[in-house]
Amino acid sequence: MTCHAIGNLGVETCVGAIEDALRREPTGADRVRLDHAMFLTRDLIERIKALGIWVVVQPAFVHDLSAGNAGEEIRRLPFRTLRDAGIPLAFSSDFPCGTLSPLVGIYAAATRRTRSGEASEVEEAIPVRAALEAYTINAARAGGLGQECGSLEPGKRADLIVLDRNPLEVSPEELPRLKVVRTFVAGQEVWP
Repeated sequence: MTCHAIGNLGVETCVGAIEDALRREPTGADRVRLDHAMFLTRDLIERIKALGIWVVVQPAFVHDLSAGNAGEEIRRLPFRTLRDAGIPLAFSSDFPCGTLSPLVGIYAAATRRTRSGEASEVEEAIPVRAALEAYTINAARAGGLGQECGSLEPGKRADLIVLDRNPLEVSPEELPRLKVVRTFVAGQEVWP
């Protein structure tokens, strides 16, 4: 099940409904997702942690929106806080509402910089490797496909891209400028 909620009141409503559903049927929390969860209070983060559900956020929104702080009580796209709390975290785009490129999303998650270069709640930045995992294996797991795709392992589909440089060996500021040089779907090269 996926529940889409952006603001803290919407997230609170979804979390309450999920709490109620899991009280009635306590199995399957790992198959429940909360998408967007853009504005969270500490209480909501604790309730989400207690549920053990996936949070799927769109880090490119950091890049696309203006810098600023949502306030003392509310965290905007709190990647580090969610990760440090042990909440399963996956990334996605929300195209056409946000930038499509996962490389821009990884950059935004690692630097917390907007399109204009402004810093936005930099204490919520996470390492590039963690952002890459959130877009790959964690996204597959959040979608119930972790046994089929999301990592390079024998028996998995081998949907992948090859970049002109290693994203783990360049500065985060270089990530949006990396170029895709090859694309594979189910192990077959489909581009160029």
